[in-house]
Amino acid sequence: MGKTTLAKLVYNDDRIKHHFQLRMWVYISEKFYLKQILQKILVPAAQENVTLAQSTAIQSIHLMGVEQLQANLQQIIKDKKFVLVLDYVWNENRLRWNELRDLLIGGAKGSSIIVTSRSSKAASTGGTCYEHKLRGLSPSNCMSLFKKSFEDGPISVTNAELQIIACQIVSNAAVCHSWLKLWEDCSLILRTLGLYWNVAGLLTTSNRNLKPEKVCDQYIKELVARSFFQEPEDYKGNFLFKMHDLVHDLAVSVSKNEFSWVHSQTPSISQRLRHVSFFDSGSNNPLAHVPPFLNQQTSLETLLSHSSVLWISGEVLEACISNCKYLRQLDLRKSIFEVLPSSINTLKHLRYLDISDNLKIKTLPQSVCNLQSLEVLGPHGCRSLEELPRDMWKLISLRMLSITTKQKSLKNTGLDRLRLRRLEIVECHNLESLFEGMNMEGLTALEYLNIRNCTNLSSIPTDSLKFQTSLEVLQLFSCKKLDLYMAEEEIFPSCLQATDIDHFWVAENANLTGMQLKGLPEWLRKFSHLEVLGIGGCNGLLTLPDGVRGLSTLRTLIIVSDNELGRRCQPNGRDWHKIAHIPKVLVDFRNVRDPEGPVSAHVMRDMFGRPVPAQIKRDKQ
Repeated sequence: MGKTTLAKLVYNDDRIKHHFQLRMWVYISEKFYLKQILQKILVPAAQENVTLAQSTAIQSIHLMGVEQLQANLQQIIKDKKFVLVLDYVWNENRLRWNELRDLLIGGAKGSSIIVTSRSSKAASTGGTCYEHKLRGLSPSNCMSLFKKSFEDGPISVTNAELQIIACQIVSNAAVCHSWLKLWEDCSLILRTLGLYWNVAGLLTTSNRNLKPEKVCDQYIKELVARSFFQEPEDYKGNFLFKMHDLVHDLAVSVSKNEFSWVHSQTPSISQRLRHVSFFDSGSNNPLAHVPPFLNQQTSLETLLSHSSVLWISGEVLEACISNCKYLRQLDLRKSIFEVLPSSINTLKHLRYLDISDNLKIKTLPQSVCNLQSLEVLGPHGCRSLEELPRDMWKLISLRMLSITTKQKSLKNTGLDRLRLRRLEIVECHNLESLFEGMNMEGLTALEYLNIRNCTNLSSIPTDSLKFQTSLEVLQLFSCKKLDLYMAEEEIFPSCLQATDIDHFWVAENANLTGMQLKGLPEWLRKFSHLEVLGIGGCNGLLTLPDGVRGLSTLRTLIIVSDNELGRRCQPNGRDWHKIAHIPKVLVDFRNVRDPEGPVSAHVMRDMFGRPVPAQIKRDKQ
């Protein structure tokens, strides 16, 4: 058992839940920057008290200055007895510790801070009252554990020769611990990692018919089976997992010549370096000027930003483009800049461009349409973006697009001429009709369609979806004007009957009364491959139809409801006989088959746009 695992057992103990009014868990890492730590503390602290109306305020935490963060933290913890876990601390600077400690003195008497660290000096510098040192396993216990891992496999550790080899392996594993660096709490989503791997050309298979996503899924499952990754969980039909700290250290060690972390003061980088992640060094405006390492020609293929919010000057972007000619991946999510340089089209090898959650950018240069190698484009969350370029059809390699725009129509964007496999339309509040006036025969390869927070979207023309024979996942969230059951005919479901949809999600859509009466049964009967069905916040839907019983392939049903529906779908409810055959049923954030079992807060928050209620989180954790 490791430090973090032990701390989690303490953190999740029922006695802790009832003793403290507020619980917070924060991963610190080697970079002890006050601003970032305050942001990390505030998010879980605010979610304990969040209402749906406050969710935007939580998102704005990353835009706050240090003084505002301090004021918010002191307000939240005021007179509350809290427990704060600071996971994986390296800082040995007493002044920095004192800065943080002074901000936490407003809590009630009896508040506690738990620190996990490899450094005894870091623990003592922080003023630790009690230190618990975890000892390693004895050689005999290590050997027992090693043998146990082979119990169900084809190899038996029995003969003398294998015993000697096993002892050497166990001994060498202990040596690795002393020289590997640590970066724990590396949460990854299968789809995101799959995109990176695919763009880097790492997803290879002899089966030409196997999609890259399936190849990635096989890779990950194999790594999980071999304990390279931990804590896998279902995430909207995807895979959310964590890389253990020591495994990550090993990856860093063996790839240190090609992968690195950089910051605004990094003087230079090796020409052998291929992939870098930029992190905020704690300054208020780290990329106002060109960092030294970008003043040279590089061989970089990947540049990722891992800062919560990063302000980037046009000068820096120009330097990045002119000196990184071989870039394949440019991930600037949560970065703030007003103009993407038109010279972006000189990056002939670029396959992945993410500028999501940029609140300042208003237009994309037409030159972006000349990126003929581009496979992934993500300007979603760019709420000031006026419109998409008119020549999007030129992006002949584009397979994934996620957008936010102020346009009323997507008619003249050229989207209908792309060979997209995945399309996300997010926060397009002026959009009234989806795909109207577009020739959707060109989008027959579309497998995933996500439409969320499009508040004025009222219709989906039937002709736009009848060609989507490859569609597997359909998600409709928070489109309150969208009427899925039109007039007296089952228009929407009938246009999908040729598809192989296996994931269908609908949440916060108002006009579902008609579906309750006669539309929903026909919908579901036509979805013969349906595996996951999610329904949330649809107050017009008061009961499930009998047709649900015919969904023999359904393995997960998720319902979040403020009306009678949630009560009817409990094991003793009036609709339970309709869904009793489904292996996994989550109703109002609870697993009805296992009330004490875990429910992923990530799933619920991302699925329905709302965090798990604080009381339920306390119960589940």
